[in-house]
Amino acid sequence: MIIIFLSCTTTGTNDSTTSSILPGSFSRSISWIADTTHSSIQFKARHTDVHDVIGWIDRYRIEVTSQKFDFSDASIVASADLRTLMMPNMGMVRNLEQEGMFDVSRHPRAHFRGSVSRATLSGELEVSGQLEIKEIEKPIQMQGTFNGFAYAEARGLPGFTIHGAFNRYDFHIGARDTSKLGGAVGDSIHFTANLRLYVKEE
Repeated sequence: MIIIFLSCTTTGTNDSTTSSILPGSFSRSISWIADTTHSSIQFKARHTDVHDVIGWIDRYRIEVTSQKFDFSDASIVASADLRTLMMPNMGMVRNLEQEGMFDVSRHPRAHFRGSVSRATLSGELEVSGQLEIKEIEKPIQMQGTFNGFAYAEARGLPGFTIHGAFNRYDFHIGARDTSKLGGAVGDSIHFTANLRLYVKEE
């Protein structure tokens, strides 16, 4: 992968040997793309009231646009191909694909559009926006961390960890289980995105 050295303006001390998050900005807004070979989107939900089932999404696209080094001004556009949901139990995957669940034949993709609503000097982030699943759009707020740049001097390959959750009933995913027999999937689906970005080619 090519590391692009970016023109930038800094304030304060610049230690290029670390991935410290420093004030300052690039000379222009930069668009970054998630490197799917070094990133992942995982999800989990409570199952049978005693354990979590986990899974991941193989295909997705995330674009982040920002001018500031700390990404406090970042806007984010993301989509995930729900036809590439994977779990250790493929029977569960087939169930999730069905009508009444994610219904992937009619609604193959989920979408997110939002921005960083709060950022701290330590790299903590709040991301707010709209999540769309099955053509139903709901507001969502996520928590995360900007972990710095893998190549600090070049301001190259920024890394992030983002956590969020949504109520599956908001998107008509599955029926509400009132049997109390321990077979229900939990109301909330939690997800974590571990991301490394690279500069979008123009």
